[in-house]
Amino acid sequence: MSLAPVTDRLNRFGWLALILGILLLGLYLRLETVAHTNIDHPFRADAGDYTAYAYNLDRHGIYSRNETTAFGNAGKPSPDAVRSPGYPVFLTLLTSPDSLQTFLTRVVYSQAFISFLSLILVLFISRHLLGNWPALIITCLCAISPHLVLANTYILTESLYIFWLLLTLLVMIKASENNETAFWILAALLLGITTLTRPTTQYFIIILAIFIWFYAPKERRTRLLAITVSVYVGIMAIWAVRNLYAIGSASDPHLMIGTLHHGMYPGLLYNGNPDTFGYPYRSDPDSKFISQSLTSVLQAIFHRFINEPAEHLAWYLSKPAYLFQWNHIQGIQIFTYPPLTSTYFAENSIFDITRKLMEHIHYVLVILSMIGALIVFTPFGYSVFPMQQRRPVQLIAALYLYFVFIHMITAPFPRYSIPVRPITYLLAISCLFIFLKKIFPQVHKIEQSEQ
Repeated sequence: MSLAPVTDRLNRFGWLALILGILLLGLYLRLETVAHTNIDHPFRADAGDYTAYAYNLDRHGIYSRNETTAFGNAGKPSPDAVRSPGYPVFLTLLTSPDSLQTFLTRVVYSQAFISFLSLILVLFISRHLLGNWPALIITCLCAISPHLVLANTYILTESLYIFWLLLTLLVMIKASENNETAFWILAALLLGITTLTRPTTQYFIIILAIFIWFYAPKERRTRLLAITVSVYVGIMAIWAVRNLYAIGSASDPHLMIGTLHHGMYPGLLYNGNPDTFGYPYRSDPDSKFISQSLTSVLQAIFHRFINEPAEHLAWYLSKPAYLFQWNHIQGIQIFTYPPLTSTYFAENSIFDITRKLMEHIHYVLVILSMIGALIVFTPFGYSVFPMQQRRPVQLIAALYLYFVFIHMITAPFPRYSIPVRPITYLLAISCLFIFLKKIFPQVHKIEQSEQ
């Protein structure tokens, strides 16, 4: 009698036990962190804007970041469109008429739960593409990543955006495998929601359209392309029409102007002065003129390239090194906003141990992810995947490269890399997976997902 079925059942039971333990660890880290983190002035900067939007929507039905009308009785606010509406709309579900502290508590616990759901999405995606054991490693890395855990403690878009981004990827994977119209419609709808939560992905529809054109069946590609793009444009048009009605233009370019402006200084320094690191625009006497309009900031960047082409080319090409730094540039170490108390302050705790582990392997994972994102487009890389999995892996790699490219143009602050940490880990393990398959083609067989 063969022992193979018994061995398979034992392996499956062991994997299930381990993945359950990892998911519970991830949930524990998130719940404990939001319970025992106290942020110094939690409603500062971007967080203050998002909170004001939520309360103005709840109290006045007007999308505005006017803090006076949000938290006082100063009449009705004027509408604006500086920030995308996805996250503030989510926050309106959690507002409290009695206390901002109650609101904050609701937000951080909700985000901890959403972050836990994101771990499950990571598990589904990575298991489907790479198999059980690689998926376990990727899910574990996401579960213990301190940046992903801490993202839940701020009133910022990261946690919700990561969830929508991963859900969009999961549906895109299904759509790319079966080319069913319903899946592409859902993928476009989710991409629109993701973009309205954080506009980084607004131009990815171009890459997605190219992907559909080359990989969809010839007899259906025109129809699938037209439907997907139309649904996405339709979702975005709702926001544009609102803006035309409320503020007289389809969008507000202030955030785009700011991120282009803040990212134009080599080394994030003004004239090489180390005292200006992270905030060079504050020391630039021309900042007010540069940030007047999208045209003025693009002209400033162009002129600097013309005057010092080598320095600025080197700077823009080096931005990924800043984007994927471990510590925040406009923050305190791994914290976006400075905490008064945090679970990560406890030495030799599970939080401290996992933080140190992730810090030690961080740059190795980033380098592997970059290699993985590139080689999956080469025969060396994609040949190890069954045909059904090649396109989804390449689609994820294309999203990753698109994301890096966007931040090579704009400001490369490390906080902006947090939403793609799950993809970083997936592509890093994919890279190892590819090389192991090439080195040990008989030993390391591709493990088919058991759905």
